[in-house]
Amino acid sequence: MVFYNKIASKLLIKHKFIKNISKGFSFKSLAPEGTVLKGINIYKEKMDPIALKESEYPDWLWKILDDSKTFDEKIEKKKKISKDNKEKIKTNNFLRSRL
Repeated sequence: MVFYNKIASKLLIKHKFIKNISKGFSFKSLAPEGTVLKGINIYKEKMDPIALKESEYPDWLWKILDDSKTFDEKIEKKKKISKDNKEKIKTNNFLRSRL
């Protein structure tokens, strides 16, 4: 399972298309230097980006997918935050109704 670039793979993970990725899995770019990367340009008036050598990208880019939290831990954290927010809203609504 190899992706054309790390940006696309990060987007896939964010959108839950890929739920379980083993920790030892490494991504590598298949786009050779000078390839026009169509479809990832976010600016209206700019051209599509051109692929660089892997050595020309910053080091943090290759570590962006190395996350210590698992997918399940992230879901649990989101549920807890949502539950806490609902409780705060209920408390605030109750206090406002007493005034």
